[in-house]
Amino acid sequence: MLRHAPYSTWRPSSCRGGGGGGGGGSPRWGMTPRQVSLCRSTLEAMPHLAKAAQLAVTTCRQVFADRRWNCSSLEALPRLSPDLYAGTREQAFVYALSAAAATYSVARACAQGALPHCSCAGPPRDPPNGNFKWGGCGDNVRYGALLARQFADAAERGGGVQRDDAVQAAPSAAPSAASPRSFSHDDLIFLTKSPDYCLPDPRTGSLGTRGRSCNASSNGFDSCQDMCCGRGFRTVTVEKVERCQCKYYWCCYVRCKTCTSWVDIHECL
Repeated sequence: MLRHAPYSTWRPSSCRGGGGGGGGGSPRWGMTPRQVSLCRSTLEAMPHLAKAAQLAVTTCRQVFADRRWNCSSLEALPRLSPDLYAGTREQAFVYALSAAAATYSVARACAQGALPHCSCAGPPRDPPNGNFKWGGCGDNVRYGALLARQFADAAERGGGVQRDDAVQAAPSAAPSAASPRSFSHDDLIFLTKSPDYCLPDPRTGSLGTRGRSCNASSNGFDSCQDMCCGRGFRTVTVEKVERCQCKYYWCCYVRCKTCTSWVDIHECL
């Protein structure tokens, strides 16, 4: 899993290990000794992996913005909360999203000529539909996936996080408890029941939902009943100021008015 600090703070010196003689991991960046070694051998790719980590966090927050678990487990990166060590479905999603973000970022960097070890992807074997022809510089997804896997494997085998190793080894035993046909490459496999994330609990990594916004007219995950776990909610009326009635003038500027309105915000108790 990618556990980098913000992309803007990454420097080549970030590949230095934390132990004596530079042989240890990098605590600030959450890297194991094996990842530090890989970091040094692929310096050009590391800014893109750091950017991928940031992309994974941003995407996770967007996807789960209206759920009890809104990717709050990633707020203390590179330190992970307990629910991302326990084999939960949240861990499965975050690990998959991290791998996808790494593959995407590196593949794009290859196509843009930003990395010396890879180039454009070859055209697909299957012909395009209609009268089209494959052209341009395709994203090198194969190389991106390869580097993402190497970095993930280095985390599992690096020995820097023992609980990570135990969780990573467990899925291989999961199919023995069910039919081999129960799972496919498109499935996210988890082993542990997730906390309900209703109340703060440092043992599970839950921050609770007190103070979270909810939708009083919804019946979905963002409803006040579901988000607030039956504790109730309060309604606060706030003033909202925004630009409105914008008009484009030739040439070349936009002039807007300022509109004020009062809206009700519902917050979990």
